Amino acid sequence: MIFRPWSLVAVTLYALHTMAVDPTDISKDTVRKISRNSEPMRQAIEKIASEDVVFSCLDDESVEWRYRSANSTEFKAMSTAENFGIKNLTVKDEGVYACYSQGKFIAEYNLTVLEPAHFVNAGKMPRIVVKPAGNMAQLKCRAGGNPTPNITWYKNGREPKRHYGEYRQNHWSLLMEDLVTDDTGNYTCVVCNPLACVNFTYVMDVVANVTALVNSTVQLLCPQLVADLEPFVEWVFFNSSHDFQNDTRLEGRKLKNTLKPEELEISNVTYDDEGWYVCIAANSLGRTTAKAYLSVVDVLSDPQESKPSTLKIGLIIAAVTACVFLLLFYICIYYRQKIKREKRQKMIAIESARSAMITQWTKKVIIEKMSNAEDVSEPLVIPQK
Repeated sequence: MIFRPWSLVAVTLYALHTMAVDPTDISKDTVRKISRNSEPMRQAIEKIASEDVVFSCLDDESVEWRYRSANSTEFKAMSTAENFGIKNLTVKDEGVYACYSQGKFIAEYNLTVLEPAHFVNAGKMPRIVVKPAGNMAQLKCRAGGNPTPNITWYKNGREPKRHYGEYRQNHWSLLMEDLVTDDTGNYTCVVCNPLACVNFTYVMDVVANVTALVNSTVQLLCPQLVADLEPFVEWVFFNSSHDFQNDTRLEGRKLKNTLKPEELEISNVTYDDEGWYVCIAANSLGRTTAKAYLSVVDVLSDPQESKPSTLKIGLIIAAVTACVFLLLFYICIYYRQKIKREKRQKMIAIESARSAMITQWTKKVIIEKMSNAEDVSEPLVIPQK
């Protein structure tokens, strides 16, 4: 057999992941006795990720194993051991493993590695999401597995529906634009493939906006149920760039009102005041919070303009439908009049042709009578054809 230097390099790189296996350690279900004179063997093998696998070939020193990945068309030399094994399988190990002896094809194993559905970067998925009304929220449940899992979303245990706007699903994420307080709820993603199902629940809280004009004065009140937990009430501010989460430590800028702790008054409002305002109330029984988002604008928008865009879309659709209906109506009238006009013209043409024939026939009768007139008293006779 010809020695190939590059095959030695490939074997060295793969050494940490593969192993030459003692035939006594191989189960009868995995190894089949192969004879040099028998027909080439082809076998499909399915394994679950993290399991081990062993491929068998001839009891011969001239064995060569070649591997072709699922995404490739070329084989690479892997090992010269009679039995070739891989420990702790991953999806990357999928492919075709072929055994050759003295250049002759002996056996081929088509390996499929199945992987249960699982979340990717589950530690980066915040369980609690807080967003101000009017903003956008994107909930991500990135997952992996083989076969590729499917994903289903639920809101409070049911199929998600919105009164305003719609849900947009982009592979592993759920997108909601122009949030309203009705979007508050528990959003659960369920990811499944034939091997396993996993789920994750986001608790989303959509907070109503408080809008104030620049240089105006605004008052924020702690809800009565929260303020009843006195004697300790404190306000904390987070700027608009902060991605506020309920499970985040409340380490923003502290604000206080010594006369009425449950009320917070902001005078001469500026754009720097825009952001989250959290009311913290605590006593010996525990601590609770309430929050609001202050939006600062130059001019307050007309309430008529702040209606949901779906209403405008509905009006546009109605107007377009009416225009199409009128257009079709006028087209029908036009073609009906055209058909009547063509029919009338056809009748006129027929009548004209008939009149011309009668006139021609009358002239013929008169001419023949005059040519045979010896006796004026003879009656007129219609000439015979």
